[in-house]
Amino acid sequence: MPGIKTLCALAVILASSSPAHAASPFVDEFSVPGNKLDSRWTTEFGAPSFLGRTQLRDWVHQSDIGPFVVASGTSQLALDTFNPTGSSMYGTHGKTIASFQPTATTDYALTARMRVTSSRGGIVYGIYFYGCSSGSCATSHDELDIEIVTNHLQSVQLNRYAAEPLGAGHGPLVDLPQGFDPLAFHEWTIRWGSSRITYYVDGMELFSATDFIPQGPMQANIIAWAPDSGWADAYDGSLQPAASSGENQHFTALVDFVTVVPVTKAHFITPCRLIDTRNPDGPSGGPSLAPGGTRNVMVTGNCGIPAGTVALAVNVTVPQPAAQGYLTAFPGPSGATMPFVSTLNYKSGATRANNAIVATGEDGTINIYNGGSVPINFIVDVNAYFK
Repeated sequence: MPGIKTLCALAVILASSSPAHAASPFVDEFSVPGNKLDSRWTTEFGAPSFLGRTQLRDWVHQSDIGPFVVASGTSQLALDTFNPTGSSMYGTHGKTIASFQPTATTDYALTARMRVTSSRGGIVYGIYFYGCSSGSCATSHDELDIEIVTNHLQSVQLNRYAAEPLGAGHGPLVDLPQGFDPLAFHEWTIRWGSSRITYYVDGMELFSATDFIPQGPMQANIIAWAPDSGWADAYDGSLQPAASSGENQHFTALVDFVTVVPVTKAHFITPCRLIDTRNPDGPSGGPSLAPGGTRNVMVTGNCGIPAGTVALAVNVTVPQPAAQGYLTAFPGPSGATMPFVSTLNYKSGATRANNAIVATGEDGTINIYNGGSVPINFIVDVNAYFK
């Protein structure tokens, strides 16, 4: 999976609660320092703020008592052994106001770049989707988890629930890649589709499943907490609540960014010829393309490509040009700015072809530019569209 600089572009191009379901990317790089997250986040209050032997701090209303610190470009998922409001551990949690829900054509990818700063056992740092559409969450909820358990930092606990009660869930303990440094920054990703869940670390697939797939809307969450002995694999009896602030132990994971992006899926079609300029003049034929010229090609409605398509998987061919040059395919409309990259470099007398992913313009067109010194013919065949 990609990093923060390419993630939102990938959401557009790749085979990427009561609140309204989000349709656009959520991105937080924690660039504004302070004692709480911004207004796109909230946390749990009352009974839901207790889990294991941890109370989650109310940084929304009591940031002076239990802050959620944002500093130096990271948010700090903190666990303190002293709780100024009670006798438990004092954890940190944030969940997005917006909720997310995949469709038949769009997945959602939740990614957090996080660094655990201590190997102290008994702590869980989580990145997860969570939701319950109606009734009690204890009896029916949806959830997808990545749980970094400090008792075993060379493996990660993955889990999932689909309209199920709280409990053990369905998920393996997965070994992390050889040479994995548990105290370095890593990108953790959950890709949630309507028929498949896939988990990644640093772009490497850890696990994928096609059963127990949540279908309801869920919010994105990050958390630091200390389980009780009911989760034996994550519990450490030597980690205990402190009786005073002077005895407090403070543990953190630093979160560099959190993103939730819609990932458009590919729809494969029987290869279809969109245009061949060797044919008679017309929308899908000639004339040939003059040097320095650009041809605007209508995509929507051709080859079974529907409105709303955001990109194409194409094969572009230049047959036997008279001189060398290059061809660039880029989004419409006519007159759009051309990128300074080539899709295909062609050579005199040779037939050259190349595969490419080309974004479509809002008007449903793509542009083809001839960067050579002589007129050329070109062919565009479509293999799939992204919608």
